[in-house]
Amino acid sequence: MRLLKYPILLQEEIFSNMEYETIFPLSLMSRNVLKVLKQLNWKPVEVAFVFDSDRFHIHFGDSTISSYLISKSFVWQQTSTHLFDYADYETETVYNFEINGGSRREILLRMYKHFSELFQKCPKLKFCARIDTSDMNFYVPIPSLNIATFKEVSANDLTTFMRNHLDLKLLVLDEKPLGEIPDIINIRNMRVVCFEKNFLDYIPHFKGVNAYFYGYTAANDIHEFIDGWLNGKYPDNLRLIHIEKEYGRQFRLDLLENYRQNQWDLNRMPLEYELDERDKCYSQFPGPFKMENAVYVQRESDGKILSLQSISDIFIGCVWNREDVFRE
Repeated sequence: MRLLKYPILLQEEIFSNMEYETIFPLSLMSRNVLKVLKQLNWKPVEVAFVFDSDRFHIHFGDSTISSYLISKSFVWQQTSTHLFDYADYETETVYNFEINGGSRREILLRMYKHFSELFQKCPKLKFCARIDTSDMNFYVPIPSLNIATFKEVSANDLTTFMRNHLDLKLLVLDEKPLGEIPDIINIRNMRVVCFEKNFLDYIPHFKGVNAYFYGYTAANDIHEFIDGWLNGKYPDNLRLIHIEKEYGRQFRLDLLENYRQNQWDLNRMPLEYELDERDKCYSQFPGPFKMENAVYVQRESDGKILSLQSISDIFIGCVWNREDVFRE
């Protein structure tokens, strides 16, 4: 590798201007390059393994753009177990290099181990899996998996997946609704894109902390959720529900008008709602959420308080302990 003939400072300058897609194949082809890269301070946000029926892709998260995945990908063809190809479709450049064969599982876990070594200075690096096929036989379990996204999945497969990934931090259900919704346990954060099903179909089954929904939501749905919460219908762990209406739609201005009858001393209310630090990096909306226009309702059974806000196309409900609101 000619790059290694340059002085170390010049090497660092060259590598610092490379994108992850270029860094990765270089580091695979040369142990010396890998050693140099491990000395540098690379800070990717996440590495996502994407599975479909005949290949898997690897996407890199850009540390400078929140919630953005670099669109170029590495592709391993199931029909070619000896080559790991990287194609840059913008420049029509294809990298081929030997990886000594192996099964789909062996090759993918080798890639995972390589990422772990390459980005060992990034303690907050998230490993993600997106499963774009309904056949879970194509999925290879990723160690230390933080985020899982499903395009289509059965209730049985999802239950098995959650049982095998007890440390999962975020579950994303995208596009296709589940025929039957299982209880979603041991996962603190859930995000659902729901067009055919309603968020009310999912929320009773969510045993975690923060729930995010995107899709059609009527005013009656919000009112039903509030009434259900007041009557203890939903799991006690729930602390945040965030609903974003589909593009171009907004909530009515009088959505929460019926809940303004309670006269609260707003000067005593918290100014903002903060997510737990361990959840912020798994949310598209890390907050803090300002409380200037919030409406509050209190549950008689335990004294907990639900703050309600409607801002354009967003509804936010935050659950507070009584002592957090009625501060002395």
